[in-house]
Amino acid sequence: MFKDGGPSAELKEWVDETVKIVPASAAAILFNQSAVDYRGVLSTFDVPALLTFGADEKLLKVALGEHVHAQMPNSEFVVFQNS
Repeated sequence: MFKDGGPSAELKEWVDETVKIVPASAAAILFNQSAVDYRGVLSTFDVPALLTFGADEKLLKVALGEHVHAQMPNSEFVVFQNS
């Protein structure tokens, strides 16, 4: 999450909040993020969207953000170089 490890108190608070989710909700979120293909609807979004990615991200690569940005007509794409 943090390029240089991040502040330990902030990281602990973030992790504590993240693990509060009930298992059924976590399963639904995981399913929606991995098994459902949303590519066909990206071009239909008519509201502004800010897409942010970290340059050193290991899970979601910058190329994914670039692709999504190209598909969403009203989006702004920002890459954080130090994350």
